[in-house]
Amino acid sequence: MRKRAILTSATLLAAGTLLGAMAISTGAQERQSEPGARGARTVSALTPAQLAERLLYRRAVEAAFWGMPAVNAQLMYDAVKQVGGDFNQIVYWSRPLSSKNQTLTPNPNTIYVFPFYNTKDVGPMVLEIPPADQDDSITGSVDDAWQTALADVGPAGDDKGKGGKYLILPPAYKEKVPDGYIALRSSTHTGFVILRSNLKGGSEADIAKAVAYGKQIKFYPLSQANQSPQTKFVDSFDVLFDSTIPYDLRFFEALDRFVQREPWLDRDRVMIDSLRTIGIEKGKPFKPDERTKQTLNEAVREAHAFLDHWYELLFATPYNEGTHLGAAGTACGAQRDDDGLRRSQRISCRRPGHGLFVRIFQPKASGRGTVLPRDHLRQGWQILRWGQQLSHERTSQPAGTALLVGYRVRPCNARADPRDAEVGRLVSHAGARENR
Repeated sequence: MRKRAILTSATLLAAGTLLGAMAISTGAQERQSEPGARGARTVSALTPAQLAERLLYRRAVEAAFWGMPAVNAQLMYDAVKQVGGDFNQIVYWSRPLSSKNQTLTPNPNTIYVFPFYNTKDVGPMVLEIPPADQDDSITGSVDDAWQTALADVGPAGDDKGKGGKYLILPPAYKEKVPDGYIALRSSTHTGFVILRSNLKGGSEADIAKAVAYGKQIKFYPLSQANQSPQTKFVDSFDVLFDSTIPYDLRFFEALDRFVQREPWLDRDRVMIDSLRTIGIEKGKPFKPDERTKQTLNEAVREAHAFLDHWYELLFATPYNEGTHLGAAGTACGAQRDDDGLRRSQRISCRRPGHGLFVRIFQPKASGRGTVLPRDHLRQGWQILRWGQQLSHERTSQPAGTALLVGYRVRPCNARADPRDAEVGRLVSHAGARENR
């Protein structure tokens, strides 16, 4: 769901270095040379305060690249609180999504079930997935707070559709795992599970059945396993659930909340000093002065512009020659399965070839979209509108239909290929009804 073509942290940090060099290019022109005993030496015309501000700017851009997954996760946690939920509870949507769901890449033709875990105080959390049958199944994955997949669940996951008990372990957990559990070690205290209770059709009965099946999921601390624990479900369908990323000071405020809660991973320790430069330090309040706020706002806007530019480059080479469709494979781990089709792995897919995959298509700018036949939308291709600034324009579509207006195509079935789909009717814009 939240996953678009995501670039690796190392690549983004390299991009941040490039942007930093661009940001100080004028500084190179302001330098002057002075003679010395050993020849000319370069002296910067910038004051120490100006140098410090430029360092702050460069490191803020790098922090924006590095912290994107963390900020996205933090904003989802914040949204959970705003709708009346909390950690170690399940937020769900009792109907297919409306525009009040402001997550990054939701599908409009499924029932979403979101368990959010926090093992810091309660220890390991148990996630019970019910067995699948001919009509009902769960698709999804368990992610840590960095959006690193711990496991896929359901027929495409570790339980293979038989159902099972997943045990989410805290960082550095050393106790023996009880028998009968699928153990998942989280690198962070918190994380989330994005699950879809798949709809068989679009009728009210189908929706009610998918909701009831999704509410068979159980979620509770291992310490309460012998006490008939109750799972709390919070219905978010008719309230605003907004986790869209703000490209201003709020980005860094969210990043600070994340850093304060989560342990440092060894891979990220290089960022400790960089974050300290911009005022984010574990155990200390984030209180930038007005000048620093202005610099941080400018830096995150530049990071946003660069990411938008990079996103557009993904479509520079068409998927098929002579078309305006592109596959975002180079940025997110392109693969070829045994039918020779190029695939882009979904960032949260734990088992390549078995879970959820992403292929991103972008037709040439147009006000028109294509509606695919209903039979392609069950366990095949699910298509939705998605883009940098388009989330507020989502419109409710009848369950079982989907609208391709040019941004993202996600297959539930890794074998599906939109080139094999019969092209259906056209609609004039996202809010138009399907022509009959």
